[in-house]
Amino acid sequence: MTKSKTLKRIGLFCVVLLALVIGLGVFIDYWVNKSLPQILNQNPDRTYNIEYSRMYFSLLRQSIFIENIDLETINPSKTESSLDGKIKSIQIKFVQIPDLLLEKKIRSRKVVINTPRLEIISRKADKAAADNSKSINLFWEDLYNSIELQNVVLKEGKLRILNEGGTSERLSSEDINIVLREVHIDTLDRTTPLPFEYESFELSIGKTSSALGENYRIKVGKFSASNTDLDVEDIDIKPTISRSAFDKKIRVETDYIHCKLSRLRLKNTAWKFHEDSLYVDADKLDVDSIKASFYRNKTIADNPSKKLLYNAMLRKLPFLISIDSFDVERSEIVVKQKFQYQNDLGRLFFKDVHIVGSHLSNYNYWESNQKTKLHFQSSFMDSGRLDAHLSFLVLDPKDQYQFRGSLNHLQLEDINPFIEPNFNVKSQGTIHSLDFNIHGADYDASALVNMEYDDLKIELINAKKHKKAWFKSLKLRIQKIIKKKGCWSNSPPLEQ
Repeated sequence: MTKSKTLKRIGLFCVVLLALVIGLGVFIDYWVNKSLPQILNQNPDRTYNIEYSRMYFSLLRQSIFIENIDLETINPSKTESSLDGKIKSIQIKFVQIPDLLLEKKIRSRKVVINTPRLEIISRKADKAAADNSKSINLFWEDLYNSIELQNVVLKEGKLRILNEGGTSERLSSEDINIVLREVHIDTLDRTTPLPFEYESFELSIGKTSSALGENYRIKVGKFSASNTDLDVEDIDIKPTISRSAFDKKIRVETDYIHCKLSRLRLKNTAWKFHEDSLYVDADKLDVDSIKASFYRNKTIADNPSKKLLYNAMLRKLPFLISIDSFDVERSEIVVKQKFQYQNDLGRLFFKDVHIVGSHLSNYNYWESNQKTKLHFQSSFMDSGRLDAHLSFLVLDPKDQYQFRGSLNHLQLEDINPFIEPNFNVKSQGTIHSLDFNIHGADYDASALVNMEYDDLKIELINAKKHKKAWFKSLKLRIQKIIKKKGCWSNSPPLEQ
């Protein structure tokens, strides 16, 4: 056989092989185009329908490209929330060809979802989170027998959660980016809100806005999370109505709150599910620069309902947490109150607030005898310095707590902006030290107070006639006790 004949045969073989490859690619492309809608929508009892404008298959890349996808709810009665949306494109990479041809099942090592725009219609305000997770579960249930994914990447997504009819927006998030690695879906009978397991994840979200009850909304500038950390920036919790409108709306005394946080970080975090509740386990919580303002109208009727103490508030959280230590820095707290006979608001403020604490946890609290402890330091009304400790046991059914500390170097003139509209009195003098030890519980409290002061004077103001009158009875008692310094206490000593 001559060399030229050998080359011709090799060339012919290559041409035939190339033709077979091209023919196989054309056949698979035709088959995938014809079969993919059936694969995606083969569940006859499905909740959602998936349609698209264009799809093409690359044999060499082992990839399926789908463009302009529409996701539509066709059976909304199955859940109290439904999921609809549009997706610019989906890349299903490293597809297992035999499984696709023989089993009509898409097995892929990586799926990239580009620019999804999703809307969840939630029909129950009180169970929105649980219902929204159900809508995602049902979407996975539709595809359980059709698709098997290993790694999932979502880029530049947007999400909106609306009430039924779409008239009110509960949540909106933009610039959502998610990476899920080693995704595993082994059963539909899962007890956790997520319908799948994963080895690791990365999540970043841009601007987010969400309703908080009827009168508040929270805005977040940036949110990022991974298996081990969480970082949230520019948090703003703000009322949706004015203060005057709020006063007209409420029937009993209720705080009107505005709170901003520069940054919140959880370190060495594990994200888990305990039964059907989210469980966050972290070594450290850092909060930077809280600016909180509380306003209350004292001319409105008292609220007779029972107020939860710290122990009960932790027990009743809708999720589980276990944080070994926490640190709050560079913060400010302002308290304002409106009273019957004054136009001005009573005002207290704390600056340079620094809080450190330990064991912030409600996980298995019924088995733990470890107390939650908090150390609070701040300036008070410019001149005073407050140093206090709070401790309580989450397990305690009586909700007992102990609050002890000291207030030093307070010029009493600095607290007149609060006590004038509150008690119709003015004060002057200096409190060198005020030591306190308060023991509280669900239905009672007792306190021990010791105070050292100079030149204490209290002046009573007649709010109706705007005239001044000396608080004579108190002045007489003070004159008998004080020459220059004094001490006052009330209630029996408490255990340290």
